[in-house]
Amino acid sequence: MNTFNRLLTSLAVILTIAVVVRVGQPAVRPITFDDVIATAEQAQTATFTASMYLCEPPGQYRVPLISTCIMIDSGRKFRLETDWIFDVVAICDFDQKQVLVTFDFADDRTAMLHDLGDEWPELADINAALGLDVSSLVGVLRELDTHEIGHRMINDANCIGFGAMFQGARFEFWVDPRTAVPMQVVVFNDPVAIDETAGTFELETMMVLDHFQYNVAFDKSTFSLDPPEGYSLQRMQ
Repeated sequence: MNTFNRLLTSLAVILTIAVVVRVGQPAVRPITFDDVIATAEQAQTATFTASMYLCEPPGQYRVPLISTCIMIDSGRKFRLETDWIFDVVAICDFDQKQVLVTFDFADDRTAMLHDLGDEWPELADINAALGLDVSSLVGVLRELDTHEIGHRMINDANCIGFGAMFQGARFEFWVDPRTAVPMQVVVFNDPVAIDETAGTFELETMMVLDHFQYNVAFDKSTFSLDPPEGYSLQRMQ
């Protein structure tokens, strides 16, 4: 067999293998919002960023108000980090029944440790009311009546969009179809009429949730209730 025939034979084998592999692969099923819920439901830990914007006129000019990083550990611990005006960190441990809040403003570094106490309502109910445990968040997702709203490129992902209305707010979920994890969630609240001497105008707030990660391996210090070094401690009852 000459060299040319060997090349043709090799090419034929490669093409045959490619066809077999391709045919042997199961068809990729388009994701649904149920897949998004199932993925969130399986998460033991989660972290994401929540940013609030002021829109004026509604839906046009965006003014950043506040950005918060939220970390959740099995629904029993959470940590919020905010850098609005001054740095604030809040850590809540529902098992220890304590909340640590630290403030870093100029040269003033203060840590306040709050004892929740037994007089508080059932901690699980508080946790659910705050919506800060994974199961509560999943419960809210299950209540949504969603519909597809198209596709959008976010970073390197061709995200599929799901839209929904909930308690007067409009939600957009932009989900990576490869992982069923949201790349971005946008919440549009109804415009609020503001009366001024010059007339009435409307303000609209918008929240953007992004940088979602599930099953993150947090360091133990992430949810520590010990004040950081250099902070003065105040105990609150």
